Amino acid sequence: CEMRGEGYHAIDYEMSKDIANLVMALTGERDIQAYAGYGCGSQYTTGANNFNTFGNVTRKYSGSNIGNIIFGIQNFVACNYEWMDNIAANVASFASFKKNKCIGQTSDPIDAVYHIYDPVDKTERTVQGLNMRDYCIARVKFGRFCDTLASRCSTDNSKWNLHYGDGYYYTHDRGRVVGRAVSSANAYGGLVYSVASNVSAYSHTYYGSRLAFSGEIEIIDETSETNEAA
Repeated sequence: CEMRGEGYHAIDYEMSKDIANLVMALTGERDIQAYAGYGCGSQYTTGANNFNTFGNVTRKYSGSNIGNIIFGIQNFVACNYEWMDNIAANVASFASFKKNKCIGQTSDPIDAVYHIYDPVDKTERTVQGLNMRDYCIARVKFGRFCDTLASRCSTDNSKWNLHYGDGYYYTHDRGRVVGRAVSSANAYGGLVYSVASNVSAYSHTYYGSRLAFSGEIEIIDETSETNEAA
C-alpha cells in the first residue's frame, strides 16, 4: 500500500474505529451483521451485483456471496480478514515495530498493550487490552478517543445479543499485528471485532487489507486551469 505514494497505507485502526462508531450511532445497532448482512466468503468481486449503484447506504441485500454494504463501503465486515496499519500489540512502540519490519523483538514487552500510531502528526498512544480470547465483547474502552478495543468480555456466548455480536481474539506473545472484519460470514465478525493473534509473517488467501490515505488532499480543477491558459 505504501508503495503507491506518500500518505497511502493499509486501512488503520483509527479509520476502522471511526467508521464503526459512526455506523453504530446512526443505525442504533451494535450487531451490524443482523442489520446489514453477515457478509460472504473471500474471493468475492468488488462492485459485483451492481453494488456500485447502491450509493452511500447501510442496509442488507440478499443474494449468494453478495456480502454487505456499510456507509457505501462494500463487504466491510465478515468477508476478508483485514490487517490494520498503525497498530500493534506487545511491542516497545509501533514506531520501533515498524522500523524492525514488523517483527517482534526479544526485548518487546508482553503486556497486552496496544500501541496506536498517528501517521499525520507522528504521535503514539497506548490502550491496555485484555489477556483473553474467544469470547463476545461485552464492553469497549471508548473514553476520550472513542476506542472500540474490548475492556470486558462475556464468557456466556448465549448472551451475544445483549452485548456486541463480535469476538475478541488475542495471543499473549510479542509483536502481534491486529486484524479486523473476520475472513468469512461468521456472526462474531462485526464492527468492533479484533484479532491480535498473528505475527506479520502469517498469510492466507483470505487475509489482506484495504488501501487507505492519510494527509492533505488537493483537488485540482483541470477545467479552470485550461480556461486560464486559454
